[in-house]
Amino acid sequence: MKSGFGRKLFRLFLLFSLIPAAALALFGYYLTTESTAFQTSTTAGGTTELDNYYKTFVVSRIETGINVFTLGASPLRTDLDFLFTLDDTVMTTHLGDSLLASVGSKDLRTRILENHGGMLETPYGVLQYHCRVSATSELICGGYLHDREYSRMLERIQREQAGRSSSKELRSRYLYFLALLFLLVGCVTVVVAWVFSSRLAGSLSRPLIRLSSASEEIAEGKFGRKVEPAGVGEVRTLINSFNRMSERLEFTTTRLAQTERVAAWRSVARRFAHELKNPLQPIMISLHRLEKLLKDSDHYSEAAEPLRAATEELKHLVDLADRFSHLAKLPPPRLETVDLTDLLQSIAALYRDRMDSYRFDIELPDHTVTAKLDVTYFREALHNLLQNAADASSQGDLVRLALIASEDRIDIIVEDHGAGMSPETISSARIPYFTTKKKGKGLGLAIVEKVVTESGGRLTIDSKEGSGTTITITLQREDESDAE
Repeated sequence: MKSGFGRKLFRLFLLFSLIPAAALALFGYYLTTESTAFQTSTTAGGTTELDNYYKTFVVSRIETGINVFTLGASPLRTDLDFLFTLDDTVMTTHLGDSLLASVGSKDLRTRILENHGGMLETPYGVLQYHCRVSATSELICGGYLHDREYSRMLERIQREQAGRSSSKELRSRYLYFLALLFLLVGCVTVVVAWVFSSRLAGSLSRPLIRLSSASEEIAEGKFGRKVEPAGVGEVRTLINSFNRMSERLEFTTTRLAQTERVAAWRSVARRFAHELKNPLQPIMISLHRLEKLLKDSDHYSEAAEPLRAATEELKHLVDLADRFSHLAKLPPPRLETVDLTDLLQSIAALYRDRMDSYRFDIELPDHTVTAKLDVTYFREALHNLLQNAADASSQGDLVRLALIASEDRIDIIVEDHGAGMSPETISSARIPYFTTKKKGKGLGLAIVEKVVTESGGRLTIDSKEGSGTTITITLQREDESDAE
């Protein structure tokens, strides 16, 4: 991720993804240690109690019974369940004959010789015994017979002891597993956070970078720069707003340039007409007097032709001055809300017969499109454009008149597939008295541009030599509240 925004998103994703994983690992560790500690304490307490009972009570009572017997008292005076003596070869029972017989003297003797104290499972219960060596080196053994509940208690304690030892081993294994799981989750989390942050940063930062680049181009004077809509939500809304702002800025800038150009040429036309008319009238009078003076002269025949030519040229200059004066003194437009669909339909109806030799194509919407403009001036502007398109085209060529309306703008298009114009001709086409026609006056596009500019629109010329010309009049669409 190259952008700082992407790195910040990565850290944010990583933080919010690792915290739950770490919390889960700590919680698992806590459960493991707490459950093991509880189990250990419970088992240890039970074992300790049993051990104390065994040592302090049972074993001591067996010892007491054996002491009573060794002092010569009857075995019946003890509370033992069984009592016997054992030498190397002979086992003598003093108490509990039937019990010891059921157990089996041979198995009991073998067990006692191996261990002088302990417990022995029998079909009747658990036999707990304890032996002591007498002065004559014989073993004196006694004990108690416990019921099966005592046996089950011992089994339960043994299972708990086995569970405690296995839980310790399981805890260590679980801790290793927990560490590996956390490491795996951490690695997966890092990868997922990187992927998501990269994509999210790209979807957010790339449109903003393009937006910043387009803003710099606009600051350098490249108006009309647009950014392809991308992203979602507020980012897409921002880009759409920027594109509308850029289009409006281009529209306003172009319109301002057209207004300044028209104003400059109006000023030039006014001064030119004034300066040209001043000497023309005296010259015309002087030529008229000169013609009268020479009319009765012998040299009149020689001077008549030059005088006529001079007079014709003067009339041409007067006509030119009148046209420049007309351009300079056009009254301000009277703007009103006009249905452009009806206006273009009426103009197209006038030109259907004139365009018989061309392919006259009309594209108009089937609904009302309104704008504020001067109907008289605008009709004259459209007549100029359609006449220019017909003059530039050959028979059978396409001449197209179209009206395209969007949410915030209206485009009126006059298109021909005629001779077209070179870039030099396009740059000079708006200049008054510039024309490529033999009989043209060169004021058509200048007047059209003036009408369009004063209607709050702009005029765009797109042409290529040999491919025709497309002239577009762009107007701002009137709001419904304004129309009412």
